[in-house]
Amino acid sequence: MGKTKKNLGIIALMFFGLIIPVITVMFSKLGLDRYKAMKAEMIFLKDSFQIKEFDLRSHTNQPIVKKDTEGKIFIVNYLDRDCPEVELTNTLDEMKRIQAEYKKEDGTKILFLTHLHIAQDDSTTQASQYIEKYKIDTSNWKIATSPQYNIPELINTNYKLSKEKGYSTLAVVDPRGYLCNHYDLAVEGMTNKMMTHMTVLVPVKDRKHIEFKADKNLYD
Repeated sequence: MGKTKKNLGIIALMFFGLIIPVITVMFSKLGLDRYKAMKAEMIFLKDSFQIKEFDLRSHTNQPIVKKDTEGKIFIVNYLDRDCPEVELTNTLDEMKRIQAEYKKEDGTKILFLTHLHIAQDDSTTQASQYIEKYKIDTSNWKIATSPQYNIPELINTNYKLSKEKGYSTLAVVDPRGYLCNHYDLAVEGMTNKMMTHMTVLVPVKDRKHIEFKADKNLYD
């Protein structure tokens, strides 16, 4: 009987001392491999450039400058009067879904900026109409309306966005101010892919505080 207990003790020791660590390492490697695979998809690893300073005003005449984006995941899009209603609705709905996906306490780590390029004399009015019609939460979503002459140039030079890329395309900037990637939300599954990538962008120490719910255990 004593010998049996001793053998069981040895087996238990081997299990907890050898097998469990091996299993842990295997799962850790799987998680790390997935992390590396996602990170490899990010353009900033090979074509990184830091966005330049900018000086915009919101529809409420509040300043919007690059300093507002420091330490945040910065999501940018472009709209003008030629944007088709269907595309506009779909894009704003997807942006709202991204915004809602994160917990309220995570909102301070994400900033949305819509560049609205329309006639100077009604830009603030139309921005207010968009906010009301599409029920946009402006707590971490800014609508830039001026200076109008600077908006097309800014979205092209700073974010490589243009009409040719479509009104459904978002540009994502990392917390260091580097342009990362473009995401066409009209492509099926692209919103989820974007939110997964967003998790990769924050520093490791903060990663557990901002995570796409479908992958919330990926980086624990």
